[in-house]
Amino acid sequence: MTTEDAARLQQYDWPGNIRELQNVIERAVILSKGARLRLDIALPGLPVLAATPTSDMDAREVIITDREWRERERANLLKALERADGHIYGQGGAAELLGINPTTLASRLRALRVVIPTAR
Repeated sequence: MTTEDAARLQQYDWPGNIRELQNVIERAVILSKGARLRLDIALPGLPVLAATPTSDMDAREVIITDREWRERERANLLKALERADGHIYGQGGAAELLGINPTTLASRLRALRVVIPTAR
């Protein structure tokens, strides 16, 4: 579920109160495919917010620049390192969280000029 979906849920009148909300969430879980909860399928009458790339297009259709791609990759790698307490290798390490080889992660970090005080 996206931030926009949450805003749409807040704007909806909910005439059936909490039971209707519960049913919509359950329906979305059943009908959604992939990792994203699709509220638009479960309750097509939800109000549409101002047009933005994420509300008008499926996330797979959005095109980002090379710079944005590198910034996202860098942010993702840093988040994985943070969750792994700075560990690259081993169980619970950033490489495992990302589903890549530790040496691949180390190479990407070097290419993105990410400096880790002590490689673990």
